[in-house]
Amino acid sequence: MLTVLLHGRGGSERDMQPIAARLPGRTLCLRASHVRGKGFGWFDWRGRPPHVDEATGPAEEVLRVIEDEAADDEPVTAIGWSEGSTLIVEVMRLRPARIAKAVLGTGFPVAGNRPTDLELARLRPPTYWVTGDSDDVIPADAEGAEFRRFLDEHTALHATVLTGVGHELRGGMNEALVARALA
Repeated sequence: MLTVLLHGRGGSERDMQPIAARLPGRTLCLRASHVRGKGFGWFDWRGRPPHVDEATGPAEEVLRVIEDEAADDEPVTAIGWSEGSTLIVEVMRLRPARIAKAVLGTGFPVAGNRPTDLELARLRPPTYWVTGDSDDVIPADAEGAEFRRFLDEHTALHATVLTGVGHELRGGMNEALVARALA
């Protein structure tokens, strides 16, 4: 089994290594290509969520890495944080059968529909979504709620809202992501 991990906006692959170190099997922490301050981002957007057209290129890049690293019949788990979670959902939307399980730390919706959305809804891959009730970057009752609604309609969603946790990839969020990946 291969587990692919995607960091959030302004981060790097190093952000995901503490999670990867606790998982069995092969893990691959990817780094986004767009420079964002001292880190990197998956999408080249400013001030608004990307549209599906803007998300296709980055999702195809991740799919190419998966195809290079995993056998055709090898199950792939994808773990994302924030913008990385959003990109994992776009990978799932492009190739609904390729990701066997998704573990998403927060995330936001991408605007627009894809022809493969119906196939994703039919397959309903197991998806674990974890967010914090104190997240002020992607609030659970705003962008987070839209993301959750999409996941609920298209995946077998298992949602968890952590009490007292903000937009942070440490402590309770890391523990929750590892636990869902091992589930």
